Amino acid sequence: MKKTIYLLSILSIASLLQSCSKTSGCTDPEATNYNDLADEDCKCCSYTGEVVFWYNKTTAENLVKFGSTNLYLYIDTELKGSKAANVYNPSQPNCGGNGTLTSTKILGNVKTNAASYKISDQDGDVIWQGVINYNANTCLKLELLF
Repeated sequence: MKKTIYLLSILSIASLLQSCSKTSGCTDPEATNYNDLADEDCKCCSYTGEVVFWYNKTTAENLVKFGSTNLYLYIDTELKGSKAANVYNPSQPNCGGNGTLTSTKILGNVKTNAASYKISDQDGDVIWQGVINYNANTCLKLELLF
């Protein structure tokens, strides 16, 4: 009888210690809310992606010849940023770099998400448009030519 009670006590304590030691959280290191202490995935990981739109001196000169003074970036019809048309990058920039139009998108619990983009000038003339894919923890660099 004492052995049975002793055995049940040990099993109960072991079970309690095991259940207390688990930490729930995001276990994907690519996620913005990654928890390196988590050993049980919560299915709550979230991701962010970025796209930088940029162009070189030749494109800037052609935009000015076309009459463009300002450019406006729309992602899925929402205005995300603007810049002077004559401001350019001599080489491929990083996301958020000077002279760029950068868009950051919260992807939620998916690692990729497509969106439409449109870049128009101060008169509403559409200069560029298309579809881009935001990917988790990456900066897509899209060079614009005109």
